[in-house]
Amino acid sequence: MGFGLWDTHRRAERFRREMSQAHLENRRLRDEAGEFTVTDSARLYADQVRPDVTSAMQNRYWAWRVWVPEGSAYLLNFADGVIPARGKGLPTPIFSEKIEPGDSRIQLIYQYDTARDDSGRWGVTVVVEDWQASSTRHAECSHFFGSDPWPSLFQERNLSNRWPLELPDEGVSRGRHTVDSDHSLPAGERVVLQRWRVASVPPNPTGKAYDRYVDIPNFDPNAAAPGFVIWLEPTK
Repeated sequence: MGFGLWDTHRRAERFRREMSQAHLENRRLRDEAGEFTVTDSARLYADQVRPDVTSAMQNRYWAWRVWVPEGSAYLLNFADGVIPARGKGLPTPIFSEKIEPGDSRIQLIYQYDTARDDSGRWGVTVVVEDWQASSTRHAECSHFFGSDPWPSLFQERNLSNRWPLELPDEGVSRGRHTVDSDHSLPAGERVVLQRWRVASVPPNPTGKAYDRYVDIPNFDPNAAAPGFVIWLEPTK
């Protein structure tokens, strides 16, 4: 009888350890996928989705999951071009879309298109999808650039005269975080999903990436630079 009780206790302890490990792994995977848990229905939640895809596509694809509480109203704003650094205001948006209470997925996609113009042009598409109890919604806006959009800076990586330098100023997961550790913030506050600038700097003579801004000749990290900013603005 004593051996049976000991064996039962041993199996129960092993089961608890396995469950604890599974819970931690599940939490890690959910965080990587932006799958936050809404524990306070009065707060807004936001997180980046699939940062691995963003990295693989050289920051030309971004996605976020946003949860807006009932009774709150937000506009998703997007601006592209010469973007001021964090703390120096926000530019006039070129795209705005209402975000309904509940779950939404926001995507930002940069693509090089040769179909409309023989010389080719960079374009950006913003996609908003949300899911309500009885319906779904899909909104999309595309914009093509005249010349010199920020993604073209990546083409200079193999040239000797200029290098692109990414400046992730602020966001829900890159740069200064704009949400708390549980990916939430009080409803009614502005939240920057991502402010991203790409400066063009002289190459490092060593051939390696710069370790510090002060090592870059004549470089001001607070100067406006090509990029984008996408944010949620509370509205009535």
